[in-house]
Amino acid sequence: KEGGGGFAVAIRDYSQYEKGPVCCVGVMEGKLVVSVANKVLLYQWDVEKRSLIGRGFYDTQVYVVSMKVYRNFILCADYRRGLHLLAWDRDMRLIVHVARDPGVCHVLSTHFAFNGSKLGLIATSMAKRLQIFRFMPEDEDSRVGQKLLLTSDTYLGKKASSLALLRARNLPLSELDALAESKRIG
Repeated sequence: KEGGGGFAVAIRDYSQYEKGPVCCVGVMEGKLVVSVANKVLLYQWDVEKRSLIGRGFYDTQVYVVSMKVYRNFILCADYRRGLHLLAWDRDMRLIVHVARDPGVCHVLSTHFAFNGSKLGLIATSMAKRLQIFRFMPEDEDSRVGQKLLLTSDTYLGKKASSLALLRARNLPLSELDALAESKRIG
């Protein structure tokens, strides 16, 4: 875009062979993030060579089924080994492991959730659960930030294979109290 402070690149008629199924695709800082089987790959488009150049990778243990990107963070779900929070280190130019959830669950989908300045990591599982994790390296239970902390666990009753991020409206406490009172039984 001219004058808009950014550039748009159109990639047409380009293909590249990968050893495995491409499951998820995302964009981070103008780079393409792709999950192929158990790998998370980071590519950058080279205009002169008209090809994708590998910039980084990360190997999960089994199979990536869901991936979301926010700023320089990658949240990916390994089908058998749960959530992995990864980050693109600009200085070292590689994808680094930040934290993972301690449990072993069959994750179906992931998403980032925002509550003011707090960042939550959402996962749904084959066990029909919706779980919210937080990355809190200052908490001693997180093992110096290596472990994501479970902050909420809800039984859904159904398997949720996708999530959508929606903005909730802010309600004053008086309206929340009135809403809670109207829903009260008995």
